Amino acid sequence: MSWSEFEVYRYEKLMEQFCAEHGPPPDIWDKLKWGYELDQKRQSVVLYEIRPQFDDPENKIHIPIFKAVYVKSRDLWKIYWMKSDMKWHGYDPEPEADSLREALNILSEDKYCYFFG
Repeated sequence: MSWSEFEVYRYEKLMEQFCAEHGPPPDIWDKLKWGYELDQKRQSVVLYEIRPQFDDPENKIHIPIFKAVYVKSRDLWKIYWMKSDMKWHGYDPEPEADSLREALNILSEDKYCYFFG
């Protein structure tokens, strides 16, 4: 079952606010910017970097950083990080959150440097 319009709106606002508060400043957006994608079918949110491709600066690439997946049966969010093998891995230190806001707080703290190195 997909999210309601209200949930989509709420998650979009949370992600926009997170990117504005924690992402790169607007004056470098031509070099580095954050974006996000909501996938209603998979009930997931992905945060990624947007930057120029090194050998073709006109081409923008998206590099995933963080993924949160809503598990309706347990009413929680599972947290994942993109490892160097380019596969999603569960965030072992704190694998679950009660809300997307809590998952984003875990991301912003990044206590173990999984997300931002």
